[in-house]
Amino acid sequence: MIESPEGSLEVFGGMRYFGAKASTDWQLTASDWFVPYYLDVCSGSSNLAWRGLAGIGYGFRSGDITRAYCHLYYDQGSDKLIQQMRFSGPALGALFRF
Repeated sequence: MIESPEGSLEVFGGMRYFGAKASTDWQLTASDWFVPYYLDVCSGSSNLAWRGLAGIGYGFRSGDITRAYCHLYYDQGSDKLIQQMRFSGPALGALFRF
């Protein structure tokens, strides 16, 4: 559009189209199975703390049973007596419906 010894101004135009279509048709016959999960991350009086859980469970008519793995991490910082703590291990849970 404009051209001079100090510089130039050009206009550029264009168009982009991206079309995507996805579909799925899953049908799980074992609908009583489920995947429990949990994650939280926080900070405050500590530098960093996080807790996570993942597992698999099965639902019965009278309740649920769950098998999972848990992990907890707590970072206090280098100026504390206990600087870091980690706890992890398996978990087994049961829920009863009355």
